[in-house]
Amino acid sequence: MLILCGAVVFQNESIPLYFSMRKYPKKKGMRSQKKMEAAFFNSLREMLPDSYRDTIVADAGLGIVGL
Repeated sequence: MLILCGAVVFQNESIPLYFSMRKYPKKKGMRSQKKMEAAFFNSLREMLPDSYRDTIVADAGLGIVGL
């Protein structure tokens, strides 16, 4: 499973805003991990005001490049 969670920090606490869980791409023709991650980040950015400064915290499995 590919699990992604977007959160904001408010008064030193993390508040989850957006959560996505998908089947991890294993077979040819399935949507790639990078495309799923890019769609997740685009959706999350649409929820936040333009003035919001974002920071990506990820484990080694995050495959997105060039944000």
